[in-house]
Amino acid sequence: MIAQLCDALFIALMLLNLLMLGSNRTLRMLNCIRLQGVSLALLCLLWPGSAGMRAILLAVAVIALKVLFLPHLLSKAIRILKARYENKPYLGFGATMFWGAVGTTIAFLLSDAWPLQDESHQNLLLPTSLTCFWCGFLLMTVRLKPASQLMGFFVFDNGLFLWAALMLSDKPCLVGYCLLPNLFLTLLAWGIRHPRLQGVFALMDPRDQTQSKEE
Repeated sequence: MIAQLCDALFIALMLLNLLMLGSNRTLRMLNCIRLQGVSLALLCLLWPGSAGMRAILLAVAVIALKVLFLPHLLSKAIRILKARYENKPYLGFGATMFWGAVGTTIAFLLSDAWPLQDESHQNLLLPTSLTCFWCGFLLMTVRLKPASQLMGFFVFDNGLFLWAALMLSDKPCLVGYCLLPNLFLTLLAWGIRHPRLQGVFALMDPRDQTQSKEE
């Protein structure tokens, strides 16, 4: 039963990745980030062998950082910059979802060729982690808005968290390090909403600048 719940959470994480790739509304993407944080917190509690105070503290830290604090900062930045919509990405939303699905398929193929110590519980862990890496990379590279790019870093960090906190759960030092990138995310979120840096983050589309120079 626990293994089935974990598999359902892994599938939910991958579906949320694809939903973000196909969405042009930054607030909807932010809600997907919050749902992913809730899924990660539940995985911390349900993952076999993770029972105890350390798992509870890790789940609380995930809720505090990935569901409450960081999304709150980014939500304010989105409203300040009036970046509710991603209108002109470098790659279309349908094409981005297609490449996200291709990356998800490749992640499953790679996981089949990557032997794990306990495949009965980790059959979806590795492809989910790799899918988060790939979809986060897509969001960071094909989206134009800084808020959307930062949410891509969120997704990438979720893949890192899965890799460190669950796959390497027998190494407590790495479990602690998996939350360190959230400090960098905090700095970026504060930078986006800082009045002196809003002009930097609210730059025009570089393609429009190129066209204006040509004219």
